[in-house]
Amino acid sequence: MTLHAAIKEVLEKNKGSMTVKEIAEVINSEKLYTRKDGNPVPSSQIHARVKNYPSLFNKIDDRISIIQSESDDYKSIISVDWYLNKLEELLSKKSEVTDIERLLLVVEISIIFFKLRFEKEISNSTPNSRTDFVNTASSLTRTDQYKDCFKTVIEKESIFKDDFFFFHSMMFLNIEGINKDDFNYSMIKYLQNASVFGKYDSGQFVTPSFVNELLAGLAKPQKGWVVYDPAAGIGNTLVRISKIEDDIRIIRQDINPHIVELCKLNLALQNNAISHVSATNSLLYPEAS
Repeated sequence: MTLHAAIKEVLEKNKGSMTVKEIAEVINSEKLYTRKDGNPVPSSQIHARVKNYPSLFNKIDDRISIIQSESDDYKSIISVDWYLNKLEELLSKKSEVTDIERLLLVVEISIIFFKLRFEKEISNSTPNSRTDFVNTASSLTRTDQYKDCFKTVIEKESIFKDDFFFFHSMMFLNIEGINKDDFNYSMIKYLQNASVFGKYDSGQFVTPSFVNELLAGLAKPQKGWVVYDPAAGIGNTLVRISKIEDDIRIIRQDINPHIVELCKLNLALQNNAISHVSATNSLLYPEAS
């Protein structure tokens, strides 16, 4: 068996995303692939092989997943990726919603349904009306993880009819076998590849992950540092830096309040401390101190 075939087999058995370290451990323990020198397969070799097969594997930060084709035989009726694309398609028909608001709505609506469907942290019932949904969103904004989030779905609730939320609650009931890590991975991947960030007229772009890794490596953060990002965007640069040293004070600032809201959601999905994020002009009112 080739190494990339072994990686694919491990991911298929796991039915979700895994880190390169986790993949290497399974391949070595189950002897799915043997190197010519007889040594165990290192994580670096998994990373290199995944990079050589972009048509087979997705890589977001340190997590790997299989790229599914339309012809694949899904065990679940609906995948999270399919749901996100379908939701975005429906929201694109709302002329009163901007591109960045549509992105926020896709993320916020999906997070709420996931928590209701799989974690049941809010209630044991699925919202079947606009009022139910807004009440659910409001309750989440009072949690530490999602403080001050879900503003857009609350502000835009008037554009939806009750049957919109009922329809999506039924769709989410058909998603099976998805855990929190896989859901968060799908959401992070969706955020990083969002089409709005590639539009020149939006003025918004996502920093490539390899650039974030380079910046973090050059910064070499030390314990007790204050790290300031005056144009934080969705926050990935400082997420990478905090993975090198988590005992630092992080200050994030961005001029666009919608991007700040996306940043907070992205940080929550990555289980990264939200720290300080403000929607202000860093040129006029820098907050580094």
